[in-house]
Amino acid sequence: MEPYYIYNLDEYLSNVIYKALVKFHHEVKINKYTSVPIISDGGMMSEEESRYAWLGAVSKMIYAFDESEIPDIENYDGGLGKFEMDMDAYVKKCEEGRLLFAKHLHDLNI
Repeated sequence: MEPYYIYNLDEYLSNVIYKALVKFHHEVKINKYTSVPIISDGGMMSEEESRYAWLGAVSKMIYAFDESEIPDIENYDGGLGKFEMDMDAYVKKCEEGRLLFAKHLHDLNI
């Protein structure tokens, strides 16, 4: 018999990644000596600004893998248009977070 994760690899890996990112975010937040990649728009940033930008990027990654953020149609009272708008916004935010995850996979270390 094959394990569950073979049948739904996306859900399985999303859950693993989500839990790891939450722990990683916590460690970066409390540990001043954690390495922080350069995340800037080209301008100079202080160490504190870099840490804040990195935590923001990791937060976006967390959102992308957090299943509790998925809009639930049952929470919309007949407002299908609003649900569709919220779902579109959710998909875009997830795409941003997953692309950040892919871009910074090798930076996710303490």
